Order: sequence, then C-alpha cells, then structure tokens
Amino acid sequence: MTDYLNPHRIYPDCPSHRQHQGGESMIVEKWRKKPVVVEATKWTGDNFKDIKAWSADVGLIEGVLCVSTLEGQMVAAVGDYIIKGVNGEFYPCKPDIFHKTYEAAGGESA
Repeated sequence: MTDYLNPHRIYPDCPSHRQHQGGESMIVEKWRKKPVVVEATKWTGDNFKDIKAWSADVGLIEGVLCVSTLEGQMVAAVGDYIIKGVNGEFYPCKPDIFHKTYEAAGGESA
C-alpha cells in the first residue's frame, strides 16, 4: 500500500495537523443532515446496463463496478447502493450506511 493511501499515517506537512499541534481547543458541534431527496439503485452484479444507462460515471472492469466520484475512482461491491447526489454526482454506499442515512421518499424518478 502506498503511503498516500494509508489512513493511519500521520502527515506532519498537512495544514490541519500543524494547526492543532499548539494545544488550541477544537470546537466540535452536532449537525443534522438536511432532508434532501436523492436517487439510488442497488448494484446486484447483473444490472450494469441499467446503471450505465442512468450514469455515464460507471464502468465494469473484470466484473467489478467502478464509479467515478468527486474524490476519484471508487469500487462498488455487489449489494452496495449507487447514489446520485444533489449536484448530480454519483458515488457508492455500503448497505448498512445507506439504510441508516436514507428512507424511501416514494415515487420513481423520471
């Protein structure tokens, strides 16, 4: 694994790391997600053509669904949801997180 992909490595040159080294107190606030409606579909492993027709931001490489997101390429496992965000961006989401975050809004998208 390359260092820049390691989430457990400390990056001393990172501005946020330098900013909190002096012992300043950090304010943590609680925030609630705004009630927005998104479009989503479940990746079954057999519905690539449908997902591709819905989003040009996906590709299938050796049976693996790849999604181009604002953060770069992400891989979706079978059972993950593919979400179209409020700005038209696409990203995969694990089923447990999806069900904790979203509820059915009713109706189908056009």
